[in-house]
Amino acid sequence: MVAPTFLWHDANTEANVWLIKITLEKSPPVFVLTSAEQPALIIDPVAVSSANRDYKPSEYDQAAKAWIPSGEHWEFIKESSVDQAAVVTIYGFNAQSPQRLLSSGQITLRTSPDPVGAPIFYRDVPLMPSLTAKGIQPLPPEAFSSISWRLRDISKESAPAVLKDMPTCANCHSFSRDGSVLGMDLDGPNGDKGAYGLAPVEPKMVIEEEDIITWNSYADTPEGHMNFGLFSSVSPDGRYVISTLNEATYIQNYKDFRFLQSFYPTRGILVVYDRTTKEMKPLPGASSAEYVQCNACWSPDGTELIFSRAPAKDAFASATPSEYSGDPRETQLKYDLYRIPFNKGEGGVAVPVKGASKNGKSNSFPKISPDGKWLVYVQSENGQLMRPDSKLYILPVEGGEPRELNCNLNPMNSWHSWSPNSKWLVFSSKGFRPFTQMFLTHIDERGMDTPAVLIPNSTADNRAVNIPEFLNGPNEAIAEINAPTQLSYKYYEEGVNLFNQGDREGALAKFDESIARNPYYAPAHRNKGRVLLAMSQQSEAIACLKKAVELQPDDDVAHCGIGVILASQGQPKAVAYYQKVLRSYPYLLQTRKQLADMYRNQGNHAAFVAEYNRYLEYAPDDLETRMTLGLTYLMMQQGDLAAQQFEIVLSYDPNHQKALIYLAYAVMNKNPGKAVQLTQRAVQLSGYRDAVSLYALAASYISAGDPATGVTYAREARKIAGETGDVDLIKKIDQVLRQYAQGLPVR
Repeated sequence: MVAPTFLWHDANTEANVWLIKITLEKSPPVFVLTSAEQPALIIDPVAVSSANRDYKPSEYDQAAKAWIPSGEHWEFIKESSVDQAAVVTIYGFNAQSPQRLLSSGQITLRTSPDPVGAPIFYRDVPLMPSLTAKGIQPLPPEAFSSISWRLRDISKESAPAVLKDMPTCANCHSFSRDGSVLGMDLDGPNGDKGAYGLAPVEPKMVIEEEDIITWNSYADTPEGHMNFGLFSSVSPDGRYVISTLNEATYIQNYKDFRFLQSFYPTRGILVVYDRTTKEMKPLPGASSAEYVQCNACWSPDGTELIFSRAPAKDAFASATPSEYSGDPRETQLKYDLYRIPFNKGEGGVAVPVKGASKNGKSNSFPKISPDGKWLVYVQSENGQLMRPDSKLYILPVEGGEPRELNCNLNPMNSWHSWSPNSKWLVFSSKGFRPFTQMFLTHIDERGMDTPAVLIPNSTADNRAVNIPEFLNGPNEAIAEINAPTQLSYKYYEEGVNLFNQGDREGALAKFDESIARNPYYAPAHRNKGRVLLAMSQQSEAIACLKKAVELQPDDDVAHCGIGVILASQGQPKAVAYYQKVLRSYPYLLQTRKQLADMYRNQGNHAAFVAEYNRYLEYAPDDLETRMTLGLTYLMMQQGDLAAQQFEIVLSYDPNHQKALIYLAYAVMNKNPGKAVQLTQRAVQLSGYRDAVSLYALAASYISAGDPATGVTYAREARKIAGETGDVDLIKKIDQVLRQYAQGLPVR
């Protein structure tokens, strides 16, 4: 392994230089003098966003002193501490008076004779949640291409990116036991989140279209349901893949990049895909709709599976959304570990794993050591994945008394994987910083583990490492992974940029190239439709948008585009497209307003106000929309409902002049005295120079039975309206003045 960084704090403030002494029983000591400055943080500017830009290490971390051994010194420590302990002592001095020892401290370490023996395949990802039209997303779609997959030889200073520039978010991955087959969730380039890639491991891998299956081809998928294919795992011999389908998933995203998501299934069955027969079948004994069954892992010989199980629940059991990971308002779910025979896909009876079930905790992500001896799993209070309280536990694979691993850090420990020789465990944790890092621990024959050892230089200091997986093969097993979709995405991005620059012809050519490389990429069809729409080619545009919807049924932009075209043609079918989008994505606010405006244009005011009320459930502080809704209620002669909207506006902005005026009109008949007070306030705010406010004050006094005062203000309003040329208001005021002059009732 490459040299680690030694960190320490020195309470003696006079110390400004430190002497490192490396002592071994059978060798003379080695001395190194250092100023102990920490290396500068490596920051990836692409991973900086409003969510994380204010992050900086704590004052305690920044105050630490640091020393990284040179290559020569580190080799000496490693080679000399296999059969004896190396003692590293740090002495603090002041450079101006070096004769005085100010401080000291030491650490004892040993080097294991057991090699790690395999590279680690992992995902290198930015943590930058963003607020979009669909709510908070863990990563904005435009940042997907910044995700990388790396293969790390821990004896090298860093790891090369073997896969990058993907158009979609790829996730979990696994290998066959001999490292010959890679399986990876791809969130398919055609918008299919159930897409899954299976390809032979080679130095230069190419994932072709024929290497991709879709979990949505499972015959017993309920109508209208779209499978993700959660926590898929390749069998040891590479023939089978097991996954969780027909799932319901609790998902809440948060603005805090430290723990930006709660994610765990609440329903789902285990389904087996056979690469030989191309069939997908449920696994008997782990396919009951009464339970959620997930996290299945294979025994080394492929004859047994251990998985997480819990009574099934609706994904969102609480009407109040959670605000952070571990919030009591999350859907509460505690998983138990169960084992079941695989029996060539015929399954059997699932039985609980003793020690990892019925313990009042949530037990998930079992991983069996390749020698078949140990089971390591994650335990937390609720759910799974990215839990602040998650810790790793170990017990004999047949079950028994579990033990919390020594390597656990605080917070979060998960995403663990065994080395092929069963001697090492790699895992992810946020114990050192909120950007998840990758650690090793050694596990001996008794199942005892060492403290966590950071694998340094795995990514930039403002990016995260997750889903580390040992690959049983040489360190150069994978040098590059390519997919035709990557070139398609390149042309797509170029098309988007050209369109944003106003080059419609150039953008159209790029989208055509993108579609030629990957005809299943829905965004390319959708954006081609947008370009054609901008070029007033409506029939061609609608064909592209419909193709996008065919490939990606939840493409709300394409649905809305079709709706816009149909609405411009006066076709009632436009409403259906907007309604379909909002059934799936009720929080798409702009879409809801567009549908509401469509209802208003059709004269359907009841439907219009219903949509605006739903809109305001998601955006209660949109004062302009509340004003429009209130005015519509006034037009419909529903003064009380109108008043409610104007009062809410005033609760946000007590000096909202128009809200004061329109609230006065809403209450004028029932409470003219209040109308006078409201319009007096509006007139004061305008400095007595706004004709509309003065006219409203006049109307309030007239309604309150004081037409003389009302007419006085009406005359003042007439004067200002004449100066501004407000013809409509002048006509209204002149009518009031004529009524008063003729001795008629003033209205």
